[in-house]
Amino acid sequence: PRRADRTIAEIADRSGGIWSDALHAETDPGATSEYRLAHKRRLEALRRVGIVERTAEGVWEVPEDFIERTAAYEGQRARGLKLRTLSWMSLERQASLKADTWLDRAAANHPGLAAQRAARLAFLRREEMLAPGADSFTDSQRAELRRSELQGAEARQASSSGRQAVSMQVGDRFDGRLEGHVNLAQGRMAIIGNDKGFVMVPWRDALGRQIGRALTIERTARGIGWTMGLERHRGLSR
Repeated sequence: PRRADRTIAEIADRSGGIWSDALHAETDPGATSEYRLAHKRRLEALRRVGIVERTAEGVWEVPEDFIERTAAYEGQRARGLKLRTLSWMSLERQASLKADTWLDRAAANHPGLAAQRAARLAFLRREEMLAPGADSFTDSQRAELRRSELQGAEARQASSSGRQAVSMQVGDRFDGRLEGHVNLAQGRMAIIGNDKGFVMVPWRDALGRQIGRALTIERTARGIGWTMGLERHRGLSR
């Protein structure tokens, strides 16, 4: 790993998974502004490939596996490769799910996936999930399958935790702690809960270090926005 990456990881480890210019200066008083700027530029480059995220306050969310991911990224660059997760579920499991899976998308129509795609279509037709003559879901079917899958996951979580799932509308806010995640066919979902209820929202890689931390999330017209709770804000104000 690059020396800059190790420095970023060390600061993030001491600061609850975050890096900022102020935290760097506090951790290493001898670091010049140019030295810190070089680290900020490195983080910006890593943000563009999805390894870190930057908040509106200019703070960088550094994932727990930062060193491993940056090392893999550099290795891929050296070989001219770029990897990303398409689904958190195996192809074998996707083939027989009553859900909107990655195998149902146009990107799965690849010669190397012919067998898996054929098994998927055979399952969907046996279950009469496709219209006669169709080989893919309509947009309305996809939306309904996603709603149904999420509702099923929420019901299981409600049963195991004894709490109610909270449905968020545009403008709603929810305060809780990041409890973990669940992998669905539609993607990985974060579980954020408090004493009374919980919500499931799309996972972000930067949340990897934040298990157990306070979060506030808000549903906006553009999607889900989230900020760290009071514990994080106190840490940033130093």
